[in-house]
Amino acid sequence: MQRVEAGRAVVALALLVAAGISGVACGPNRVEAARALTGGEPERGRELARRYSCGSCHVIPGVSEDTRKLGPTLEGVARREKLGGQVANTPENMKLWIKDPHAMKRGSAMPKLGVSSDDARDLAAFMYVL
Repeated sequence: MQRVEAGRAVVALALLVAAGISGVACGPNRVEAARALTGGEPERGRELARRYSCGSCHVIPGVSEDTRKLGPTLEGVARREKLGGQVANTPENMKLWIKDPHAMKRGSAMPKLGVSSDDARDLAAFMYVL
């Protein structure tokens, strides 16, 4: 069963990369790929990014545009090889990073915000369409 899910994740990631390369900003293929990768809803994730005030530290297209931020821009985060420069950028790691950044990278400046597993899933889906 895990092998099937891993296969789906690889296909979804390939769709995401193809969507990014083709210049589709937030097209249906990219949204569907993000849903398949994370099990989350990108549009709900956008609203959660506002609710959790993620834009107070990060530049997030469609959420925050002020470029004077403590954290890195999240634009194109799906195409990065690593999260926090340390862990592989996988859907599971993305969800874990959102829930508990200090468990993923000791000393991370990103605070633990008490994000639920459901919210982390939707936030990760949103990150994968940026």
